[in-house]
Amino acid sequence: MKIKEISHVAAVVRDLNRSLKMYKEILGIEPWIIQSFVPPFHRETYVREKPVKYTMRIAIASLGKIYYELIEPLEGPSIYKEFLDAKGEGLHHIGKVYTSLEEVERDLEMFKKMGLRILQRGAFYDSRYYYIDTEPLLGVIYEVVYKPSEIPPEKVYP
Repeated sequence: MKIKEISHVAAVVRDLNRSLKMYKEILGIEPWIIQSFVPPFHRETYVREKPVKYTMRIAIASLGKIYYELIEPLEGPSIYKEFLDAKGEGLHHIGKVYTSLEEVERDLEMFKKMGLRILQRGAFYDSRYYYIDTEPLLGVIYEVVYKPSEIPPEKVYP
């Protein structure tokens, strides 16, 4: 397997609104597209292959060819809450957005052959996401995102 690009870097935060304000004031990062991952649009959620209901709010800002994502866990057990409990706020994962389902399936199969399991997965509108347990080997989790179409933003900050 050879990953030729990373499309995003993500951090987990306790308070998304506070974090958005800080990133704007300190680093000048704006605008942020905000989405709430809640039912019925957020579905088929699993943590370590067990069906679990969890929700979160995310904000995404474009930084050149890479986007930066902030995630605030809301309800239910998730790898985001585990991260906050164990480490506090900080860098959680890197990832790649795919528009080809065949490429997603190919890469997920390659990770499986390497013995790397899926920590968490879910669906949002027509997109799907998979967090691969690469942290013990890479120091960070890797996310595979299948996003065949753009999702309209719920809100834009500021």
